[in-house]
Amino acid sequence: MSYCHTRLVNLFSLMINIFNDFLICSTFTFKIFSAILIVFAIVSCAAQHFITNITIFNGLRNNEKKDSSKTDLFWLQH
Repeated sequence: MSYCHTRLVNLFSLMINIFNDFLICSTFTFKIFSAILIVFAIVSCAAQHFITNITIFNGLRNNEKKDSSKTDLFWLQH
């Protein structure tokens, strides 16, 4: 499990632990705070995956460019 998913699991376990407090003290501020926490965790996880995928994709594209230039140079020399 990645660090990002561990953070999400920890956040949801925290939310389960304070569920009783949520029932007892169900103020509007608390509801907004918990909603913001959940949204922040999901957005940060999605952003981390997006950045990782873009980095991997750019790395693959750069490798393809390097490989194609080597093969072009090989055919030009022979």
